[in-house]
Amino acid sequence: MLKRIFILAISLISCLWAQAPVWTANDITLRTAADLTELSRRVRSNNATERRDGFANVNITLAANINLNGSQSNQWTPIGTAERPFQGNFNGGEHTVDGIFIRTSPLDPNHGFFGVVGDFARITNINVNADVLSSGVLGGLVGTNNGIIENSSASGKIATSGMGTGSVIGGLAGLNNGIISAGSFEGEITANGNWRGGLIGMNFGFIKNSEADATISTDNSTTGSAGSFVYFNGGRIADSKIKGQNQIVFAGRNDGLIVGEICDGCDPSPIRDRNPAINSRYGIILENAVVSDIAKITVITPEPATINIRILDALGNQVFNIVEARHSPQQTAVWNLINNNGRLVASGTYLITVEATGVSGRRFTYSTRIGVRR
Repeated sequence: MLKRIFILAISLISCLWAQAPVWTANDITLRTAADLTELSRRVRSNNATERRDGFANVNITLAANINLNGSQSNQWTPIGTAERPFQGNFNGGEHTVDGIFIRTSPLDPNHGFFGVVGDFARITNINVNADVLSSGVLGGLVGTNNGIIENSSASGKIATSGMGTGSVIGGLAGLNNGIISAGSFEGEITANGNWRGGLIGMNFGFIKNSEADATISTDNSTTGSAGSFVYFNGGRIADSKIKGQNQIVFAGRNDGLIVGEICDGCDPSPIRDRNPAINSRYGIILENAVVSDIAKITVITPEPATINIRILDALGNQVFNIVEARHSPQQTAVWNLINNNGRLVASGTYLITVEATGVSGRRFTYSTRIGVRR
Protein backbone atom coordinates (compact mmCIF):
# COMPACT_ATOMS: atom_id res chain seq x y z
CA MET A 1 0.00 0.00 0.00
CA LEU A 2 2.77 2.42 0.96
CA LYS A 3 4.60 1.51 -2.23
CA ARG A 4 1.49 2.37 -4.31
CA ILE A 5 1.09 5.72 -2.54
CA PHE A 6 4.75 6.48 -3.11
CA ILE A 7 4.46 5.69 -6.82
CA LEU A 8 1.35 7.89 -7.17
CA ALA A 9 3.10 10.74 -5.38
CA ILE A 10 6.12 10.48 -7.66
CA SER A 11 3.84 10.41 -10.71
CA LEU A 12 1.99 13.53 -9.54
CA ILE A 13 5.24 15.41 -8.90
CA SER A 14 6.55 14.36 -12.32
CA CYS A 15 3.35 15.58 -13.98
CA LEU A 16 3.52 18.98 -12.27
CA TRP A 17 7.24 19.26 -13.08
CA ALA A 18 6.56 18.48 -16.74
CA GLN A 19 4.05 21.35 -16.91
CA ALA A 20 6.34 23.93 -15.29
CA PRO A 21 7.97 26.35 -17.78
CA VAL A 22 11.56 25.60 -18.73
CA TRP A 23 12.90 29.13 -18.68
CA THR A 24 16.13 28.25 -20.48
CA ALA A 25 14.33 26.70 -23.49
CA ASN A 26 13.65 28.40 -26.82
CA ASP A 27 10.00 27.30 -26.69
CA ILE A 28 8.23 28.08 -23.43
CA THR A 29 4.62 27.30 -22.49
CA LEU A 30 2.80 29.31 -19.82
CA ARG A 31 -0.27 27.94 -18.05
CA THR A 32 -0.81 29.89 -14.82
CA ALA A 33 -0.86 33.36 -13.32
CA ALA A 34 2.35 32.45 -11.51
CA ASP A 35 3.97 31.70 -14.89
CA LEU A 36 3.04 35.16 -16.22
CA THR A 37 4.29 36.82 -13.04
CA GLU A 38 7.59 34.99 -13.37
CA LEU A 39 7.93 36.08 -17.00
CA SER A 40 7.45 39.70 -15.98
CA ARG A 41 10.02 39.34 -13.20
CA ARG A 42 12.59 37.76 -15.51
CA VAL A 43 12.23 40.36 -18.28
CA ARG A 44 12.81 43.10 -15.68
CA SER A 45 15.57 41.22 -13.84
CA ASN A 46 19.03 42.64 -13.11
CA ASN A 47 20.36 39.15 -13.77
CA ALA A 48 21.37 38.93 -17.45
CA THR A 49 21.02 35.13 -17.44
CA GLU A 50 17.43 35.36 -16.24
CA ARG A 51 16.59 38.27 -18.53
CA ARG A 52 17.85 36.55 -21.72
CA ASP A 53 17.93 39.86 -23.65
CA GLY A 54 14.21 40.26 -23.13
CA PHE A 55 13.66 36.68 -24.40
CA ALA A 56 14.73 37.64 -27.93
CA ASN A 57 14.19 34.79 -30.43
CA VAL A 58 12.27 32.81 -27.78
CA ASN A 59 8.76 31.53 -28.56
CA ILE A 60 6.37 31.88 -25.63
CA THR A 61 2.91 30.30 -25.88
CA LEU A 62 -0.05 30.83 -23.57
CA ALA A 63 -1.85 27.49 -23.14
CA ALA A 64 -4.93 28.57 -21.14
CA ASN A 65 -7.17 31.44 -20.15
CA ILE A 66 -5.72 33.07 -17.04
CA ASN A 67 -7.30 35.31 -14.41
CA LEU A 68 -4.73 37.37 -12.53
CA ASN A 69 -7.38 38.30 -9.91
CA GLY A 70 -5.98 41.79 -9.65
CA SER A 71 -6.78 44.08 -6.74
CA GLN A 72 -5.26 46.92 -4.75
CA SER A 73 -3.15 44.36 -2.92
CA ASN A 74 -2.45 42.23 -6.01
CA GLN A 75 -1.37 44.62 -8.74
CA TRP A 76 0.11 43.57 -12.05
CA THR A 77 3.70 44.46 -12.94
CA PRO A 78 3.89 45.05 -16.73
CA ILE A 79 6.16 42.83 -18.83
CA GLY A 80 9.09 44.93 -20.00
CA THR A 81 10.36 48.46 -19.41
CA ALA A 82 11.95 51.14 -21.58
CA GLU A 83 15.36 50.00 -20.36
CA ARG A 84 14.54 46.28 -20.56
CA PRO A 85 11.80 45.72 -23.17
CA PHE A 86 10.20 42.39 -23.99
CA GLN A 87 11.84 41.12 -27.22
CA GLY A 88 10.34 37.65 -27.67
CA ASN A 89 7.51 36.06 -29.67
CA PHE A 90 4.40 35.84 -27.49
CA ASN A 91 1.49 33.78 -28.89
CA GLY A 92 -1.64 33.98 -26.78
CA GLY A 93 -3.25 31.04 -28.56
CA GLU A 94 -6.55 33.02 -28.72
CA HIS A 95 -6.68 32.92 -24.91
CA THR A 96 -7.69 35.72 -22.55
CA VAL A 97 -5.77 37.22 -19.64
CA ASP A 98 -8.30 38.73 -17.25
CA GLY A 99 -7.99 40.61 -13.99
CA ILE A 100 -5.11 42.94 -14.95
CA PHE A 101 -5.14 45.63 -12.25
CA ILE A 102 -2.66 48.53 -12.22
CA ARG A 103 -2.66 51.45 -9.78
CA THR A 104 0.99 52.08 -9.02
CA SER A 105 3.33 54.50 -10.77
CA PRO A 106 6.82 52.98 -10.65
CA LEU A 107 9.85 54.67 -12.18
CA ASP A 108 9.12 53.28 -15.65
CA PRO A 109 6.03 55.13 -16.99
CA ASN A 110 4.79 52.41 -19.39
CA HIS A 111 1.71 50.57 -18.14
CA GLY A 112 -0.33 47.71 -19.60
CA PHE A 113 -0.15 43.92 -19.70
CA PHE A 114 3.15 44.62 -21.45
CA GLY A 115 5.04 47.74 -20.44
CA VAL A 116 7.32 48.04 -23.48
CA VAL A 117 7.37 45.74 -26.51
CA GLY A 118 10.76 45.96 -28.21
CA ASP A 119 11.79 46.27 -31.85
CA PHE A 120 12.35 42.51 -32.23
CA ALA A 121 9.16 41.39 -30.44
CA ARG A 122 5.96 39.96 -31.85
CA ILE A 123 2.67 39.68 -29.93
CA THR A 124 -0.14 37.60 -31.48
CA ASN A 125 -3.53 36.09 -30.69
CA ILE A 126 -3.96 37.49 -27.19
CA ASN A 127 -6.97 39.11 -25.54
CA VAL A 128 -6.66 41.05 -22.30
CA ASN A 129 -9.10 42.71 -19.91
CA ALA A 130 -7.48 45.49 -17.91
CA ASP A 131 -8.30 48.06 -15.24
CA VAL A 132 -5.53 50.68 -15.39
CA LEU A 133 -5.40 53.89 -13.37
CA SER A 134 -1.99 55.55 -13.44
CA SER A 135 0.04 58.18 -15.29
CA GLY A 136 2.54 57.94 -18.12
CA VAL A 137 2.04 55.89 -21.29
CA LEU A 138 -0.99 53.67 -20.75
CA GLY A 139 -2.70 50.93 -22.76
CA GLY A 140 -4.71 47.82 -22.03
CA LEU A 141 -2.35 45.50 -23.89
CA VAL A 142 0.86 47.55 -23.98
CA GLY A 143 2.17 50.93 -22.91
CA THR A 144 4.67 51.43 -25.74
CA ASN A 145 4.86 49.18 -28.81
CA ASN A 146 7.98 49.17 -30.96
CA GLY A 147 7.41 45.71 -32.44
CA ILE A 148 4.59 43.80 -34.11
CA ILE A 149 1.11 43.20 -32.68
CA GLU A 150 -1.29 40.98 -34.63
CA ASN A 151 -4.82 39.72 -34.03
CA SER A 152 -4.94 40.97 -30.46
CA SER A 153 -7.50 42.88 -28.41
CA ALA A 154 -8.03 44.69 -25.14
CA SER A 155 -11.10 45.61 -23.16
CA GLY A 156 -11.79 47.32 -19.85
CA LYS A 157 -11.07 50.72 -18.32
CA ILE A 158 -7.98 52.86 -18.93
CA ALA A 159 -7.67 56.08 -16.94
CA THR A 160 -5.12 58.62 -15.72
CA SER A 161 -4.65 59.35 -12.06
CA GLY A 162 -4.31 63.12 -12.47
CA MET A 163 -5.50 66.11 -14.48
CA GLY A 164 -3.12 67.32 -17.18
CA THR A 165 -0.25 64.99 -16.26
CA GLY A 166 1.07 64.80 -19.83
CA SER A 167 0.00 61.18 -20.08
CA VAL A 168 -0.66 59.35 -23.36
CA ILE A 169 -3.52 56.84 -23.25
CA GLY A 170 -4.91 54.33 -25.73
CA GLY A 171 -7.27 51.42 -25.32
CA LEU A 172 -4.87 48.91 -26.90
CA ALA A 173 -1.59 50.84 -26.68
CA GLY A 174 -0.55 54.24 -25.41
CA LEU A 175 2.23 54.79 -27.98
CA ASN A 176 2.77 52.86 -31.22
CA ASN A 177 6.09 53.09 -33.03
CA GLY A 178 5.73 49.66 -34.60
CA ILE A 179 3.05 47.70 -36.44
CA ILE A 180 -0.46 46.79 -35.37
CA SER A 181 -2.60 44.55 -37.57
CA ALA A 182 -6.12 43.42 -36.60
CA GLY A 183 -6.05 45.06 -33.19
CA SER A 184 -9.09 46.24 -31.25
CA PHE A 185 -10.33 47.82 -28.05
CA GLU A 186 -13.75 47.98 -26.40
CA GLY A 187 -14.27 49.88 -23.18
CA GLU A 188 -13.86 53.19 -21.39
CA ILE A 189 -11.08 55.77 -21.43
CA THR A 190 -10.97 58.58 -18.87
CA ALA A 191 -8.08 60.96 -19.14
CA ASN A 192 -9.15 64.55 -18.64
CA GLY A 193 -6.50 67.02 -19.66
CA ASN A 194 -4.33 64.29 -21.21
CA TRP A 195 -3.88 62.87 -24.72
CA ARG A 196 -6.16 59.92 -25.39
CA GLY A 197 -7.30 57.77 -28.30
CA GLY A 198 -9.79 54.93 -28.52
CA LEU A 199 -7.24 52.44 -29.86
CA ILE A 200 -3.93 54.32 -29.70
CA GLY A 201 -2.86 57.48 -27.91
CA MET A 202 -0.12 58.42 -30.38
CA ASN A 203 0.84 56.59 -33.58
CA PHE A 204 4.14 56.94 -35.41
CA GLY A 205 4.03 53.45 -36.92
CA PHE A 206 1.63 51.53 -39.15
CA ILE A 207 -1.88 50.37 -38.16
CA LYS A 208 -4.08 48.25 -40.43
CA ASN A 209 -7.46 46.48 -40.18
CA SER A 210 -8.06 47.61 -36.61
CA GLU A 211 -11.01 49.08 -34.74
CA ALA A 212 -12.02 50.92 -31.59
CA ASP A 213 -15.35 51.01 -29.76
CA ALA A 214 -14.52 53.31 -26.89
CA THR A 215 -16.35 55.73 -24.63
CA ILE A 216 -13.90 58.59 -24.11
CA SER A 217 -14.03 61.48 -21.65
CA THR A 218 -13.82 64.88 -23.34
CA ASP A 219 -13.09 67.32 -20.46
CA ASN A 220 -15.88 69.85 -20.96
CA SER A 221 -16.45 68.85 -24.62
CA THR A 222 -12.91 69.82 -25.63
CA THR A 223 -11.89 67.38 -28.37
CA GLY A 224 -8.46 68.72 -29.27
CA SER A 225 -6.63 66.20 -27.08
CA ALA A 226 -8.84 63.21 -27.88
CA GLY A 227 -9.68 61.01 -30.86
CA SER A 228 -12.08 58.10 -31.10
CA PHE A 229 -9.37 56.02 -32.80
CA VAL A 230 -6.13 57.93 -32.18
CA TYR A 231 -5.26 61.25 -30.57
CA PHE A 232 -2.20 62.04 -32.72
CA ASN A 233 -1.32 60.25 -35.94
CA GLY A 234 2.13 60.87 -37.36
CA GLY A 235 2.28 57.48 -39.10
CA ARG A 236 0.06 55.42 -41.39
CA ILE A 237 -3.44 54.06 -40.69
CA ALA A 238 -5.27 51.92 -43.26
CA ASP A 239 -8.66 50.19 -43.34
CA SER A 240 -9.38 50.87 -39.68
CA LYS A 241 -12.65 51.93 -38.06
CA ILE A 242 -14.36 53.43 -35.07
CA LYS A 243 -17.66 51.89 -33.99
CA GLY A 244 -20.79 53.20 -32.32
CA GLN A 245 -22.65 56.51 -32.38
CA ASN A 246 -20.94 58.21 -29.43
CA GLN A 247 -17.78 59.27 -31.25
CA ILE A 248 -15.64 62.42 -31.15
CA VAL A 249 -13.26 62.54 -34.11
CA PHE A 250 -11.32 59.70 -35.71
CA ALA A 251 -8.03 61.52 -35.02
CA GLY A 252 -7.59 64.47 -32.70
CA ARG A 253 -4.71 65.53 -34.93
CA ASN A 254 -3.49 63.91 -38.15
CA ASP A 255 -0.08 64.71 -39.58
CA GLY A 256 0.25 61.32 -41.27
CA LEU A 257 -1.75 59.23 -43.72
CA ILE A 258 -5.21 57.76 -43.07
CA VAL A 259 -6.89 55.76 -45.84
CA GLY A 260 -9.92 53.51 -46.12
CA GLU A 261 -13.28 53.43 -44.37
CA ILE A 262 -13.18 54.98 -40.92
CA CYS A 263 -16.67 54.43 -39.49
CA ASP A 264 -18.80 51.37 -38.66
CA GLY A 265 -22.32 52.08 -37.39
CA CYS A 266 -21.84 55.83 -37.12
CA ASP A 267 -22.22 58.87 -39.37
CA PRO A 268 -18.83 59.52 -41.01
CA SER A 269 -19.69 63.01 -42.29
CA PRO A 270 -18.91 65.05 -39.14
CA ILE A 271 -15.87 62.88 -38.50
CA ARG A 272 -14.50 63.64 -41.96
CA ASP A 273 -15.37 67.34 -41.58
CA ARG A 274 -13.21 67.48 -38.47
CA ASN A 275 -10.43 65.45 -40.08
CA PRO A 276 -9.74 67.10 -43.46
CA ALA A 277 -6.51 65.16 -43.92
CA ILE A 278 -8.27 61.79 -43.85
CA ASN A 279 -7.95 60.04 -47.20
CA SER A 280 -5.16 62.37 -48.25
CA ARG A 281 -3.51 59.75 -50.41
CA TYR A 282 0.04 61.01 -50.60
CA GLY A 283 2.59 58.75 -48.99
CA ILE A 284 3.27 55.03 -48.64
CA ILE A 285 0.53 52.42 -48.81
CA LEU A 286 1.34 48.81 -47.95
CA GLU A 287 -0.80 45.93 -49.14
CA ASN A 288 -0.08 44.12 -45.86
CA ALA A 289 1.28 45.33 -42.52
CA VAL A 290 3.03 42.03 -41.86
CA VAL A 291 4.47 39.92 -44.71
CA SER A 292 6.14 36.53 -45.04
CA ASP A 293 7.07 36.33 -48.74
CA ILE A 294 6.92 39.65 -50.62
CA ALA A 295 6.09 43.25 -49.75
CA LYS A 296 4.21 45.46 -52.20
CA ILE A 297 5.09 49.10 -51.56
CA THR A 298 2.96 51.73 -53.28
CA VAL A 299 4.13 55.33 -53.23
CA ILE A 300 1.76 58.15 -54.19
CA THR A 301 3.18 61.62 -54.79
CA PRO A 302 1.51 64.94 -55.71
CA GLU A 303 3.22 64.84 -59.12
CA PRO A 304 5.16 62.34 -61.26
CA ALA A 305 8.42 61.58 -59.51
CA THR A 306 11.52 59.41 -59.28
CA ILE A 307 11.48 57.52 -55.99
CA ASN A 308 14.26 56.06 -53.86
CA ILE A 309 13.06 53.43 -51.37
CA ARG A 310 15.32 52.39 -48.51
CA ILE A 311 14.64 49.48 -46.14
CA LEU A 312 16.27 49.81 -42.71
CA ASP A 313 16.42 47.27 -39.89
CA ALA A 314 15.66 47.96 -36.23
CA LEU A 315 19.24 49.16 -35.68
CA GLY A 316 19.03 51.69 -38.53
CA ASN A 317 21.20 49.73 -40.97
CA GLN A 318 20.16 49.77 -44.63
CA VAL A 319 19.32 46.25 -45.78
CA PHE A 320 17.87 46.98 -49.24
CA ASN A 321 17.41 49.79 -51.72
CA ILE A 322 14.95 50.23 -54.60
CA VAL A 323 15.01 53.04 -57.18
CA GLU A 324 12.03 53.59 -59.47
CA ALA A 325 12.28 56.16 -62.26
CA ARG A 326 9.01 55.71 -64.12
CA HIS A 327 7.99 59.33 -63.52
CA SER A 328 4.47 58.48 -62.39
CA PRO A 329 2.51 59.93 -59.45
CA GLN A 330 1.73 56.37 -58.29
CA GLN A 331 4.33 53.61 -58.34
CA THR A 332 4.42 50.13 -56.82
CA ALA A 333 7.67 48.39 -55.99
CA VAL A 334 8.16 44.83 -54.77
CA TRP A 335 10.59 43.81 -52.04
CA ASN A 336 11.27 40.07 -51.91
CA LEU A 337 12.43 40.29 -48.29
CA ILE A 338 16.09 39.97 -49.19
CA ASN A 339 19.03 42.16 -48.26
CA ASN A 340 21.57 43.75 -50.57
CA ASN A 341 23.56 40.50 -50.50
CA GLY A 342 20.61 38.48 -51.77
CA ARG A 343 19.92 36.75 -48.46
CA LEU A 344 16.53 36.54 -46.78
CA VAL A 345 16.13 39.03 -43.93
CA ALA A 346 15.21 37.93 -40.42
CA SER A 347 11.81 38.32 -38.79
CA GLY A 348 11.25 41.70 -37.19
CA THR A 349 10.21 45.29 -37.79
CA TYR A 350 11.69 47.28 -40.67
CA LEU A 351 11.52 50.97 -41.52
CA ILE A 352 10.64 51.98 -45.07
CA THR A 353 11.76 55.46 -46.11
CA VAL A 354 11.01 57.11 -49.44
CA GLU A 355 12.73 60.10 -51.00
CA ALA A 356 10.94 61.33 -54.13
CA THR A 357 11.94 64.01 -56.61
CA GLY A 358 9.08 65.38 -58.68
CA VAL A 359 9.29 66.53 -62.29
CA SER A 360 9.10 70.11 -61.01
CA GLY A 361 12.15 69.53 -58.81
CA ARG A 362 10.13 69.44 -55.58
CA ARG A 363 11.17 66.80 -53.04
CA PHE A 364 8.90 64.63 -50.92
CA THR A 365 9.80 62.30 -48.06
CA TYR A 366 7.65 59.58 -46.49
CA SER A 367 8.21 56.73 -44.06
CA THR A 368 6.36 53.82 -42.50
CA ARG A 369 7.09 50.46 -40.88
CA ILE A 370 6.50 46.88 -42.02
CA GLY A 371 6.74 43.59 -40.19
CA VAL A 372 8.47 40.48 -41.54
CA ARG A 373 7.28 37.13 -40.22
CA ARG A 374 9.08 33.88 -40.94
